[in-house]
Amino acid sequence: MNAKDRYYPETITEASLQAITLNDIKAFYSKNIIPSNAYLTIVGNISVSEAKALAKKSFGEWNNRSNSELLATK
Repeated sequence: MNAKDRYYPETITEASLQAITLNDIKAFYSKNIIPSNAYLTIVGNISVSEAKALAKKSFGEWNNRSNSELLATK
């Protein structure tokens, strides 16, 4: 990742934190919080079929569209 692609500076200071806007956070979330950048880990006394059913129920509509597109349809 190049420095120009980041939403945060190399050195984080109080001033740099205060400079981050809500739109910066939304843009970062929309670009980076997508299925192809995520892992789902399930631990515990649960069968594979139960885990798959719960994952499909919770994340079945989540796809690689940007989150802003997904939120706009809700």
